[in-house]
Amino acid sequence: ALMEQGDYALAREKFLALADYQNAAVNAQECLYRPGAAALAQGDAAAAIEYFQALGDYRDSALQLQIAYYTVGDQSYQAEDYDTAAEYFLKAGDYADSYRRATACLYAPAVAAMEQGDYARAAEMFAKIPGYQDAKERRMECIYQQGELLMNEGDYEGALVFFDQVPELQKAQDARRECTYQPALAALESGNSQEALELFLTIPGYKDADDYVHQLRYAAAIDAVNARDYAGAIEQLELLGNYKNSAEELKNAKYGYAVALLEQGQYEEAITRLAALGNYQNSAEYLRQARYLL
Repeated sequence: ALMEQGDYALAREKFLALADYQNAAVNAQECLYRPGAAALAQGDAAAAIEYFQALGDYRDSALQLQIAYYTVGDQSYQAEDYDTAAEYFLKAGDYADSYRRATACLYAPAVAAMEQGDYARAAEMFAKIPGYQDAKERRMECIYQQGELLMNEGDYEGALVFFDQVPELQKAQDARRECTYQPALAALESGNSQEALELFLTIPGYKDADDYVHQLRYAAAIDAVNARDYAGAIEQLELLGNYKNSAEELKNAKYGYAVALLEQGQYEEAITRLAALGNYQNSAEYLRQARYLL
């Protein structure tokens, strides 16, 4: 009776209370379908969407929901609200020409936004139509441009957030290395050699990063020798190969380490290291001394 009077909300409440009695469950669904269909017929697609969304897989509610989405999209398009129109056309899925209309709402405005420098908005719009023309490529370019703007302002960490989103772009990878290179130079200028070295090591082959790595390692090795940190010096010098006189400095560091071990009473290890040095400086004499003391 309530259904016949059009009081669907109250009728649905009572049908739901009846659970599985006769066809109460079906009638409860019908109490959503009928007002949804009526709202759609009257042009109130937004209200229809609420009804059909709640229905799930009842009768042709999925199709009716698509029609309602399409209708809202069309209404928004007529009102020149293209963002909303595109959103609802996309929700309409494969109904009629929904995708074509969505792309019409997004692509041209996205290109315009891109040309005006509004890269964030353009990228967001292109992301909604990745398969349309060159939308995917344009979106990546918009993301890159946002990173480049931040990089030019010196916000390297902020720029990396954008460059990391488009690893397919070679220029983004180059820019990413630049965002490491510049902080490395800044660390070097401020006297933070260790931080600079760690940064340069992450961008091998970029500009003169490798040269800086060699310079910093060599300087660190010399400092370590002067501080009698022979193990640290050896570690750095072994990585340098034939850079400058690294080979000679390496022998000197190994010699100093062996002598230090001898002085500390670590005769067995001192013997091993001195024997490996052969006749370098006084290695042979220290070797005899170490063996005697052992």
